[in-house]
Amino acid sequence: MKFFKTTGLLWVIVGLVVAYAYIYEYEGKKEQALQTEESKRIVSMEFQGLKRFHIKSSQGDVIVEKKSGDNSNRTWQVTSPFQDEADSAALESIFQLIAAEKYEEVVVEGPDLNKAIYGLDDPWIVELKSDTQTVSIRIGRVAGLSGKKYLMVNEEPRILLGSPNWDSILNKSGNDFRKKDILNLTEQQIETIEVKNFKTQKTMIFKNQQTVWAIQDFPTLDLDSGEVQKYIASLVSLRANQFVDSKSHPAKKYLEFVFTTADQPAVTMTVFEPQANVSHVQISSRSFAMKISSAVAATLLKTMDDFRDRRSPLKFNRDTLQALQIRSEFGFLDLEKKGTIWSSKDPKQIDSAQVERFLNKLGNIKVKSFLGKNILFQESGASQIRLFDSEGEVLNLKWSPRALNNLFVTKSSSSEEYLGLAIADVQELPFSSLLKPSEAPTPTIQNPKMPVPEISNSNKKTPEAEKSSP
Repeated sequence: MKFFKTTGLLWVIVGLVVAYAYIYEYEGKKEQALQTEESKRIVSMEFQGLKRFHIKSSQGDVIVEKKSGDNSNRTWQVTSPFQDEADSAALESIFQLIAAEKYEEVVVEGPDLNKAIYGLDDPWIVELKSDTQTVSIRIGRVAGLSGKKYLMVNEEPRILLGSPNWDSILNKSGNDFRKKDILNLTEQQIETIEVKNFKTQKTMIFKNQQTVWAIQDFPTLDLDSGEVQKYIASLVSLRANQFVDSKSHPAKKYLEFVFTTADQPAVTMTVFEPQANVSHVQISSRSFAMKISSAVAATLLKTMDDFRDRRSPLKFNRDTLQALQIRSEFGFLDLEKKGTIWSSKDPKQIDSAQVERFLNKLGNIKVKSFLGKNILFQESGASQIRLFDSEGEVLNLKWSPRALNNLFVTKSSSSEEYLGLAIADVQELPFSSLLKPSEAPTPTIQNPKMPVPEISNSNKKTPEAEKSSP
């Protein structure tokens, strides 16, 4: 028994020795290797502490500095080769590339280094400066095998072998650090925007009413606030593709925007006519021009109609409807609703679910174009929909069978002008499925022997009272 106890104790001791050896030898060496690898990192600095960034390369000197002020609220400024606001995100992205770099090996070290053979006698330079330290990285103009770079850090008497990634950093120009937002304004700062269209010579003025944008001299009820909001957001988020040092170019003015705020001078943004798929943009507060694509410029060209509510001329409340009259190529239907069921006032068998589907599709139609008041309307063969609630008629919609630019010319009781409805939108209304299959009619269009009856235009309040309806 004592023998077994002694043997067991020996095995425990052996296990402890093996575990110790594993931890010390394997894990210890692993930790040591990690520490050695980390010691090869060239820059040990946090981006938050950075206050000056300098690249000297074949592109020239690029210097980006933080403006004076509280460190947490400082903004970045390109100070060479020009003066302009810098993009903090772009700078941080490049900083992270530098911070990730490690050297591969020490090529040579000592007090009497021959820098010339490594191109380090007149090197390119990347310099990072914080409040507490400066890291100056000299990069040789002579490349090693596979494009690898020879480096010196802070004049330390040794030459390091670095990766080819330094080329992508040295190739950065001042424009790569520029803030590409064309307007340095937020939507909340802007009080008014005056937009002049040089093609139509018309002007719109947008006003910020805190919770919603409005257009001067435009009825609020007819305005689609969502479309206005999208337009303002597109202006504020406009970004340059490229910067142009000179403001001179042959294009004519296309659009002009004047932005006013409560505490800054007005800012004028001029967009010039697109040429070769590019449009130039000038800002009064900046000393250079910028380029945007012609496609983006085209999205800024708007008329008053682009901001109109395209549902309001066709609006109705499905929940309160009590009667529906339809005249179409499939004949005439006079329907009423009792509870949740739709039925016909004559013996026709109505599919109530299809009526609800019909109303749902009708309620989703938007006006495609506002055609004005002076347009010919073909009454002969026109289709018509009339909707009623307990108070009387809520919508009277009539469209001509003749198409104009792929639109049905339409009259609506909710609009003083003619409307253009997309042919596809109207044709998708399920007229033929309102009747149950056994009752489904054959379309009859302008048949003189079987005329499509006109819906009464009686002004009486309820459909039941309209005795003149067919």
